[in-house]
Amino acid sequence: MLLIGYDCAFAGQNQPAHPVHRTHLVHKTHVVHKARLVHKNRVAQRSHRVKVETVSLKTVTRSTGYATPQVAAAATAAVTPGGSVAKANPYTDMIAKYATQNGVPVELATAVVQIESNFNPKMRGSAGEIGLMQVKPATARMMGYTGSAKGLYDPETNIRIGMKYLAMAQQLGGGPTCNTILKYNAGHAATRMNPISERYCGKVLALLD
Repeated sequence: MLLIGYDCAFAGQNQPAHPVHRTHLVHKTHVVHKARLVHKNRVAQRSHRVKVETVSLKTVTRSTGYATPQVAAAATAAVTPGGSVAKANPYTDMIAKYATQNGVPVELATAVVQIESNFNPKMRGSAGEIGLMQVKPATARMMGYTGSAKGLYDPETNIRIGMKYLAMAQQLGGGPTCNTILKYNAGHAATRMNPISERYCGKVLALLD
């Protein structure tokens, strides 16, 4: 049956070209899929490179850095005449002068001053000890000092009196270092080593070593 006004000759020309349209869609889908794969591969490669670089940073160690400067250590230490290392101080010449005058080894005298006050002339002990060698006013008077307690803060006055007392401790102790330290630390009349003087002597021996 024919419809009026419908031209059979052109019946097939108005229909959409489905095969061509599907081919176009397939091609387009393939291109998009391929582009996505390329993009994913590039992202994966970048991620891989980042991970490799991050891991490589972990291999850096402190041994690759600069060497520790030795200037600070050299500035705080000095070699004593006996070859041992003691803390540098501005009273080296003064200590050597009065130690030599009183027959006390310079190394021993320096160690005593370092332990007593760490070379601080303003040091004040809990029992009234004063200055570099922690001399008590009563002890200073025994050594012939006639000045005030305040005068014992003077570095040279303190070392002069303290070194005289140390020399007498050495003489009364008979020579051994720990005997000298006992009588300097606990008093000239002390005869038995006590824990405090024993620790004191240990520190002295460590500095003299």
